[in-house]
Amino acid sequence: MPATLFHLLWVTVLPFSMLAVSRYDVAGAVWLYGANMILLAVTGILISRAAKRDSGREDASDGRVEFGLLIASALLSMLISLVSANYAMLADLLNFPAPFVRRRVEPR
Repeated sequence: MPATLFHLLWVTVLPFSMLAVSRYDVAGAVWLYGANMILLAVTGILISRAAKRDSGREDASDGRVEFGLLIASALLSMLISLVSANYAMLADLLNFPAPFVRRRVEPR
């Protein structure tokens, strides 16, 4: 239950961080957005694990691959912003192949 509330908290902060990154080409805005994405992913992992545990289904996917890629792309964009804040958000394109990566990583 607390993970759900924290997830909703970070969802309400998301428009502010998106606005900051769209208006200002500085590393701080990218770091704010990246931190928001990481916090959303972490709470998403906690929620999906709790749902998997409560449902009793061991075959259900918990989204760890997708959330892991989200965290990795957020960290990469934060690192790129130290060099060039203009191109930092391109690291988020790494999230597109997430379903294909999940099919390769998770056994059936």
